[in-house]
Amino acid sequence: TSTRNNTDRIQGNNYIINLLNSNNYIINSNNDSTMKIHNIIQKNNNSCRFLGTKDELGRKNGFGIQKWDDNSKFSCIFETDQVKGWGIFIHGDGDIYKGEYLNNITNGYGEYYRQNIAIYKGYWLNDSQYGIGSETWNDQSEYYGEYNAGKKEGIGTYTWADGTSYKGEWKNNLMMGFGIYNYGGGKTYIGMWKKNHMHGYGECHYADGKKYFGFF
Repeated sequence: TSTRNNTDRIQGNNYIINLLNSNNYIINSNNDSTMKIHNIIQKNNNSCRFLGTKDELGRKNGFGIQKWDDNSKFSCIFETDQVKGWGIFIHGDGDIYKGEYLNNITNGYGEYYRQNIAIYKGYWLNDSQYGIGSETWNDQSEYYGEYNAGKKEGIGTYTWADGTSYKGEWKNNLMMGFGIYNYGGGKTYIGMWKKNHMHGYGECHYADGKKYFGFF
């Protein structure tokens, strides 16, 4: 992790970066008493500035920070121009991803904070939500369950802000297959769903003990 103390200094667990000017900076490592001046490399083709270390072949290697003209920032560990391990990407619009990378894309566990919208915490595969994860929206609606290719798919539970909930199968972000919908107040539907609607055989249970069995 790293913190920005002021406009000229970035401090992490094992390093301190002091910006000298727009073209040079010094890295002080807690494990190395030597001080080295490095160049800030301007990439005109994508308006990206890179601050970090490179190997003898000019490849990004070790800790580095990339910054774009739209104020997006990326802090991570590079290995021969590839991002591997933990990184933090701050988008220009304020969205933040903190998590694991492999071969320059999100892979493994990560948390994505969509500004003023939602927070996702869970697993990623090739830049998409995949496997088990949870998502919480600003209105306190929540989903916990399986994802595939960035969409709710598999088994999951969605709880709305008013307390109603659905637990069951999902496909392409839709309630599809078998599921249990709790309406609150003692009413529950247990049965089949298709594209967010009751479809097929199901049972309705009511607070007064009444039940309905049939097709919807």
